[in-house]
Amino acid sequence: MSTATEIPVARTAECKVVPKQTTYLPAFDMWKSDDRVILQGDVPGVEPGALEISFEEGTLKLRATIVPRLPSEGVLRREYGVGNYERHFSIGDNIDVERITAMLRDGVVTIELPIAAKAQPRRIEIHSA
Repeated sequence: MSTATEIPVARTAECKVVPKQTTYLPAFDMWKSDDRVILQGDVPGVEPGALEISFEEGTLKLRATIVPRLPSEGVLRREYGVGNYERHFSIGDNIDVERITAMLRDGVVTIELPIAAKAQPRRIEIHSA
């Protein structure tokens, strides 16, 4: 039975030096509802503690580190490429940053970005005098 794990979302980006290695751009679906933008993408092999998500200045950043699953010695054949994931999305500044959530389940990450109340369209009621 699989379980979902909530991923903490950093409110500011952190800069880290990473040794040169393969980095993959995971594919994502993105859609908008009345009150939020939702992103969903595949990050197979990622453990919850190895996934970093941040939102700063209208950009959502996702990074994940993958640990090779085979030993470095004695390998007869290696066909599965191992590398990290990194992806950036320009979303805009109309997001309620404090309410962003992320969930990782079965190698699929779902990120929900609530639209700030001030940015949501609203119908203005007209009163007669």
